[in-house]
Parts: sequence; structure tokens; C-alpha cells
Amino acid sequence: TSGWSKLSGPSGGFLWGFLISGLIISLLQRPQFGFSRLLGLMLFATIVLFICGLGQLTTTFGFEKAIEYGFTPFWKMALLKAFFAAGVVFFANSILNRYKKDRS
Repeated sequence: TSGWSKLSGPSGGFLWGFLISGLIISLLQRPQFGFSRLLGLMLFATIVLFICGLGQLTTTFGFEKAIEYGFTPFWKMALLKAFFAAGVVFFANSILNRYKKDRS
């Protein structure tokens, strides 16, 4: 299903959070960033995602249930994805920087 009911429903905060997190990453990421800066950026975007998602879940179910349903089952994989994403972007930036250097 789709529509406004999904965006305004209990899990809609995570959908908004994905949009905001993607925007943050695209605006702040630079090709010269090292792995640790990229990891920090990915972790920051993940925190923003959880804040948005848990905020909307809290309005429906309360804080404890929001943590139980929206954070506890997902936080470990979210950390793993942040590390993986930082590695992929670091690797891609390295290739892009080498290519640009070779072309000049």
C-alpha cells in the first residue's frame, strides 16, 4: 500500500527519516573525506533516521513501545550498514580521485 496514510502512520517517521538522512549525506559528503569522517557522517545520518522514526512511533505507541518496536530489533544492523556504507563510499571516492588524478 502507499499514500499519505503510510507517511503519517506509525512507521512513516522512518520514511521521512530516510529522505532527510539521504539529503544530509548528499549535502555533507566530500570526495576527500577519509573513512573515519565518512563513518561519522553515516552514523549521524543513522541517528537522524532513528530520531525521525522513533519520534513518530512514540506519538502512536509511547516511548517504551517505540524503542521495543523501532530501535531494539534494528540498531545492530544499522551500525553494520553505516560501516558498510562508509567503506563503499570511501572505496568509490578513492577510485574517483585516482581517475581524476590520472586524467590531469
